[in-house]
Amino acid sequence: MNLWIILLVPFLSVALMLFTGRSAVVRKVAAGGAFAQLVLVLLLAASYLHDSPSAQGPYLYEQSMTWFDRPHIMLHTGVDGISVCML
Repeated sequence: MNLWIILLVPFLSVALMLFTGRSAVVRKVAAGGAFAQLVLVLLLAASYLHDSPSAQGPYLYEQSMTWFDRPHIMLHTGVDGISVCML
């Protein structure tokens, strides 16, 4: 599962809420974003329980992205058992 999508859903929801002026639309966008986040996290938890974490190391779904090459600044995400529960 792509962890970047789980991280981007709240930011996309806020961006959509900023462009809508009416409070009824903002509430619908907020509810839709929260529901999308819930579905993605439940899919992540189900796939984490299905896959064997011990066979692949302590983390599953690890992803790295280099932001700056010269000072070697990277964004690294991964999921272990405790972080699945906290999502």
